[in-house]
Amino acid sequence: MAEQFFAPGQYLITEGAQGASLMILTDGAAEVHSDQESGLRNVINQVSRGDVVGEMSLLTGEPRSADVVAQSHVRAMVLPADVFHRLAQEYPSLSIVLTRLVAKRLGTVEHDVLAGKEMGGYMIQRRLGVGGMSVVYEAIDPTDQRQVALKIMSHRLVYDAPARRFFEREARIIQSFDHPDIVQMRGRFEAFKTFFMVMEFCDGQPLSEVIQSHGPLPKSEIRKVVGTVGLALDYAHQMDVIHRDIKPSNIMINQDGSIKLMDFGLASPADELGFQANAPIVGTPGYMSPEQMTGGPITPATDYFGLGCALFEMLTGARAVPDRRPATLARFQHSWKSPDVRDECPSASDELCQLLESLLARDAAERHIDTDRLTKWKALVDTTQIRIASRSPTDVDGSQVETTMGSSAESDTGSAELGSITRWITGIREGGSTAANELWNRYYRRLVGLARKKLRDSPRRVADEEDVALSTFNGFCRSAEEGRFPSLDDRDDLWQVLVMLTARKAANQIKHLRRAKRGGGNVRGESVFMTCESDEERRAIDQVVGASPSADFAGRLTIEFRELFEQLGDESLQALAAGKMQGYTNHSSSLRMRNVVETQ
Repeated sequence: MAEQFFAPGQYLITEGAQGASLMILTDGAAEVHSDQESGLRNVINQVSRGDVVGEMSLLTGEPRSADVVAQSHVRAMVLPADVFHRLAQEYPSLSIVLTRLVAKRLGTVEHDVLAGKEMGGYMIQRRLGVGGMSVVYEAIDPTDQRQVALKIMSHRLVYDAPARRFFEREARIIQSFDHPDIVQMRGRFEAFKTFFMVMEFCDGQPLSEVIQSHGPLPKSEIRKVVGTVGLALDYAHQMDVIHRDIKPSNIMINQDGSIKLMDFGLASPADELGFQANAPIVGTPGYMSPEQMTGGPITPATDYFGLGCALFEMLTGARAVPDRRPATLARFQHSWKSPDVRDECPSASDELCQLLESLLARDAAERHIDTDRLTKWKALVDTTQIRIASRSPTDVDGSQVETTMGSSAESDTGSAELGSITRWITGIREGGSTAANELWNRYYRRLVGLARKKLRDSPRRVADEEDVALSTFNGFCRSAEEGRFPSLDDRDDLWQVLVMLTARKAANQIKHLRRAKRGGGNVRGESVFMTCESDEERRAIDQVVGASPSADFAGRLTIEFRELFEQLGDESLQALAAGKMQGYTNHSSSLRMRNVVETQ
């Protein structure tokens, strides 16, 4: 590799040129931007020391997709294209690493390097969503100026043969369909060293977002959704195709009230399915039928269970299976019992309750749909009763996300959500609680398990694995609020950060306990009621309860108190807690705060 220097304003890479090399920045900073045909400049990214540029053109064989311009004095190591291709043949892992880098750069912002470019005769406008296996863009067909959705297989899967088979099979399945309530495919092509599907554009919202915005839906509209989706499923089953991933995020409601069943990324011809004992378990945790979770035979009844889960959510606004961790679900599904929706929705009609009970039956043979009844229910959604927002770019396009349990580090929490990392970090930095809650729900239990392994057999009297996980989570959120993760946008990188923080917290906890005990960690007993037979033992306990704690202990205690106080949030609750620690009674605290004393 040769070293090259660039002055401020000098181009490292020029858009439209053939890729002659890739560069690794060793000093300085540069801006990545592209000029659209409309004349607008699209600033895509800022790169600095340690970043790689120019790999996309070498991997895809396409011309350079953006300009890279030095913002300061830049020093870079340059790897010529011929040397790169020779190394890639000798070390295939090099190409795999760089294709994953390309995957990270596509779809993470609304206007990336493909915005404004022509692909397969379609003009790409913006990114609509990104999922575990694909990126979805809005594009224009210049022949009739019609909007389409371009679904691109993620570059990180270019060398993943099973993933390619899933993507190609989805294309074949959708291309064979001709049903008004199943999203249509208008074509497919290869470009940019990956695969593209040209899909019908939907301008509405996934049912999951509608439920999140509205809560339980009107019963009249629920019937329309169930009728439409049920008949679409019946058509797919007649075509010998099992969807295997029915859930609200794969049901789209458009602005005109039409309903579309989407995302056949996990679908399979029925004759290829059966007992799945030796096959990977596929689906989205929380929407998978008992037989799907346990490797049983996959039949149309498998899809009915997912439809039942969607029906339960429309009626109650809550999930039928709230705990989506695979380990828990595997045990849970063995003793699955259909929930009584009347507990959550007393106004539900007998007709809907009976249908739900059938769809969510543990025994697949007991799940049925009545196509005559569904035909009567099928209709457009009344958008005066349910407001459908126009489609806007999202970090995860629920209708385009594929999930294979056991295939990734994220498999225990549902569909992979690549772009959601950026949304979470941004939300936390802006002080939003929603992002922190989503992050908590996704990672907290995993952090607890990790902390448990790190703490091993160390004493739990002062703090346990849940305390370590909570401290890790709070520390991460504070760092995010301070803007310490500006380039964190990948779920694997996020997990590595959380692993590092958890390991550090656990190690500090163990060190603290060892320092606080006599004999450098040689623990005589765990019980606080142990008999102190010597002055040395009494001094050991005095380190915890003595009148003069060490500076280290006092500092750690202050940090823990601050974290606990931040969790309370409300100033009056913080004042009350402080009063209790100072010895005030409930009565005196209420007088100090001028509150009414609560009697019991």
